[in-house]
Amino acid sequence: MKFTKTAAVIIAGALLLAGCGANNGAENTENTETSVTSAPAVNADNVVMTVGSESVGSGIFTLFFNSYNGQLKDAPRAKDMALEEAEMGFKRIAVAKAMGIELDDEAKKGMEDDKNQIKESYGDKYEPFLEENGLTETDIDAIVSMGYYTSALKDKVESGELTDDQKRDYFKNHYLRAKHVLISIDDDTDDAAAKAKAEEVLAKAQAGEDFDALIKEYGEDPGMEGSPDGYVFTDGTMVQEFEDGTKSIQPGEFTLVKTSYGYHVIQRLDLEESPDYFEEAYADVKDDIDSVAENGLFEEQLEKWVTEYNITVTKNDAVIDAIVAAAEADASAAPAE
Repeated sequence: MKFTKTAAVIIAGALLLAGCGANNGAENTENTETSVTSAPAVNADNVVMTVGSESVGSGIFTLFFNSYNGQLKDAPRAKDMALEEAEMGFKRIAVAKAMGIELDDEAKKGMEDDKNQIKESYGDKYEPFLEENGLTETDIDAIVSMGYYTSALKDKVESGELTDDQKRDYFKNHYLRAKHVLISIDDDTDDAAAKAKAEEVLAKAQAGEDFDALIKEYGEDPGMEGSPDGYVFTDGTMVQEFEDGTKSIQPGEFTLVKTSYGYHVIQRLDLEESPDYFEEAYADVKDDIDSVAENGLFEEQLEKWVTEYNITVTKNDAVIDAIVAAAEADASAAPAE
């Protein structure tokens, strides 16, 4: 089992991705005054976030939140992921507009085709879907446009095939390696008991007991059997708590984190444990590093542009918390299946 992040936010069952249509002719021109998507026309009381001059309406956050919460059943985590999704997408829109990028006619047609496909997929449930999430057509335009603006911005980032030395450096500096003991949780689990068991495992590991033996005795992740040397992963490929926990410690150290899967006692391991291991681990991901590095470099450049164009992010916690509280109240009131 890989403890991967939830896929890019889904509109009601994976019908619309934030990056849909990103390669359908998204050329760009500069020094224009308008673009295909205007800032959502939302009441100030319903703005959950402003990103530069862009306003993120409550409907967009509600959509993202409902999608993540439906999968995770963890409102606090779903809230964080929905905010991250909205911020990431609207930063791309805001930067593109600040640079004077206008999507070309082919990209606009691609967006229209995407919207029509969504409507056809929902049929007569499309309007109820919008109403349920408090969405407007402008909100849908904004979400669909994120992928196209991303493509236009990526065209401005210099890219080329990395040399083998560059790939090795990227692997060394951006990948992590870890083993863990998973104590699973679900709706029938006594959380306190699961946490106590995980804390017991952590204490034994920190006292010097063999961690492989602890994995075999306590672990509930069958993937560990197929990865006896640990998981090797990079940013964004594991759930955030697992990634952050691994980064918080040094090779050989242990930590305890909780995710939607359960409690994880993590041991960070050294990628360069031996020359043979490094070569074997590098060979497993070598073919993926070009695309991974491209995305990583793009995100780094995006943040530089955000700073360059003085694009600030402001969150309206009162509106956000009200949406989350209402969702939790609805969930509590729903009849048990």
